[in-house]
Amino acid sequence: MTAGLEFYRREIERRRHLFRRVLQWSFGPVLLAVAALLLPIVTGGIKKRGAFRNMLPFLTLLALWIGGFFILRIRQQRQLQREIEELNGIERENKR
Repeated sequence: MTAGLEFYRREIERRRHLFRRVLQWSFGPVLLAVAALLLPIVTGGIKKRGAFRNMLPFLTLLALWIGGFFILRIRQQRQLQREIEELNGIERENKR
């Protein structure tokens, strides 16, 4: 039973480590791509005052997407932490 618990703990720790690095490897490049898309629009929007009003729906959806991304990641990290705490409880009970 301890070998199974150790394997499960390693997998949870690996998943938690991957979630911590998600900003660097998946979210970072996407954010840079969106910034590269928005840069010409923003610089052109400075010259024309009405351009920002036309971008408002896109920027709103972008803000909601970014917020949702972080909320989902936080929930996943909390779930992994709960699983680790449950494993700690099981291991403490088995040592008794």
